[in-house]
Amino acid sequence: MKTHKTVIIGCGLMSHNHIRGYLTTDRFEIVALADFHESAMNEVDEAFGIKPKHYPNAREMLENEKPDVVSVCTWHIGHAEWTIAAAAFQPKVILCEKPMADNLGRAEQMIIA
Repeated sequence: MKTHKTVIIGCGLMSHNHIRGYLTTDRFEIVALADFHESAMNEVDEAFGIKPKHYPNAREMLENEKPDVVSVCTWHIGHAEWTIAAAAFQPKVILCEKPMADNLGRAEQMIIA
């Protein structure tokens, strides 16, 4: 069965729920994490026993990894920015945590992207 290259933007507590879900099936391979804090990425590695690449810059990660699946696990104020950025790389799926955006205009921009 083909695995889907998966990346995570934001490595706070919500990302753990996404990662746990991905790891319960053999259909996803978490290839990279992006977070401003290296310690947050290291905590994910330790919590799940994984060794994905680490990026302090999510745009660089998206460009380098060309993922099939992107999980946006940032605070809600970053949802639109990172969903729109991810859409530019045309992954198969973008999973964004709720709330979708911090205002209706940004939510509409996300849908358009």
